[in-house]
Amino acid sequence: MTNFLNCVPSKASCFAWRLMLDRIPTKVNLAKRNLLLSSDSGCVWSNQGLDTSCHIFFECSFAYQVWMLCLEWCGLFAAHQNNFISHFEHFLGLLSCVAKNQYKWAMIWLASIWSIWLSRNEVVFTNKFTSPKHLVELIKLRSWKWLKVKDRNFYYPFSCWSGELAACLNLY
Repeated sequence: MTNFLNCVPSKASCFAWRLMLDRIPTKVNLAKRNLLLSSDSGCVWSNQGLDTSCHIFFECSFAYQVWMLCLEWCGLFAAHQNNFISHFEHFLGLLSCVAKNQYKWAMIWLASIWSIWLSRNEVVFTNKFTSPKHLVELIKLRSWKWLKVKDRNFYYPFSCWSGELAACLNLY
């Protein structure tokens, strides 16, 4: 995973490591440190689970919709994994793209978790909700921008990236 983390902004790569170690400031983690009442530890989107790392990114119905829309954008269908390592490995294993393009696929995954986290924080701190569909559009834009900055050979316009991902990743 470290090779992929070098291709994204440092805030996002740090966040990915902290997520893997369950060290992000979820409501449950803050309650464990007595920084938040445990009664305030519910999910900001669904109110059907606790605000844990696994729930926010892999179990919540909102996150599930985001992942399914991302897979749809990629032209793929897959079973949904509900923990960090399994989800990442499963996501990377979905494609049979050229090895030199594998990091682009990882960047989409990293842009997805980073975007889900930022969206969650907007709800927590400003009470601003967004739809899963809008969030996926932001994921497309964020991953495209990261690639434009980090890869000199990435020459695809956003219209191609957001609509014809298979061509950009040399799939099939």
